[in-house]
Amino acid sequence: MKTSTLSRRRFLVGVGAGAAGAKLNAVVQLCAERGLSEARVADAALAKGNLLGPLHGVPCTMKDSWETAGVISTGGTLGRKGFIPSRDSTVVARVRSEGAILMGKTNTPEFTLSYQKSNLIYGRTYNSYKAGHQPGGSIRGPAHFNGIAGIKPTSGRVPRTGHIVDFGGFWDYCQFAGPLAHWVEDFELITPIISGPDFIDTAIVPMPWAALSAVDVKKLRVAYYLNNGSETAPTAETLAAVTKVRATSARSSITITPAGRVRSCASPRRPRVCPSASNSWPVHSAKTSPSPPPISSKPAPAVTKSPFFKLLLSP
Repeated sequence: MKTSTLSRRRFLVGVGAGAAGAKLNAVVQLCAERGLSEARVADAALAKGNLLGPLHGVPCTMKDSWETAGVISTGGTLGRKGFIPSRDSTVVARVRSEGAILMGKTNTPEFTLSYQKSNLIYGRTYNSYKAGHQPGGSIRGPAHFNGIAGIKPTSGRVPRTGHIVDFGGFWDYCQFAGPLAHWVEDFELITPIISGPDFIDTAIVPMPWAALSAVDVKKLRVAYYLNNGSETAPTAETLAAVTKVRATSARSSITITPAGRVRSCASPRRPRVCPSASNSWPVHSAKTSPSPPPISSKPAPAVTKSPFFKLLLSP
């Protein structure tokens, strides 16, 4: 079994402080010394047979839109270039209380509200597969572009307290906080930890979480489409990926149905939200509980199972 300290050092070399990290410009704040110190504590506890929680020693990063105690949290905007919160946001506090170790902050567009992962503080972040970026989908886009898994939790499940665009007002039901990980199975561990009311974000309710094993896939109904209304046609790789997923789902006896015509993605201009950088809220660490016609896609890059995960916001 790898020690927490070894995992942290490999993260720093391979992702944070190494040549690859510098080229990608993804990790914009490193918590190197603090992370290694917490890893040593985790190793010492494990040596005595004690676990700090279900995320014991798991290294993670947080999008720079989340407030993190003692670590610069800019939200990608110059007005918070040197802002260091005294408290963790709710989701950060929850994963850390269960043993996760924050190793760094990842880049974000200003206020998370842009199509490019770039800002005036840290510059542009590049994709390791040269695929691009998708805001307005900060969980779904990176998962798609990098061949990993992401879950966009149901509205009302995960508190937005401590996020640069938090809760209430025009954006209230457009903001979702959720993790990225290598495997879908990881979400069964992570999501219940970050879910549930913190009694600050008033839209969050104690929503039940069903285990993956409780899902009867034969009762699932899935609709798909090949074009979401964009003027740009999907690539051959995308079409092939849809074909593969559709075929796999059909073999699992899932009902697959072509969706109707999708309306254009174009939408009216929305007002920009500039939330307060206030750090006056308390943190509550709560826990809760017939085949379609053939179509004519490059498979996602292979990944190695890893405990790394990242909490992001998907507008």
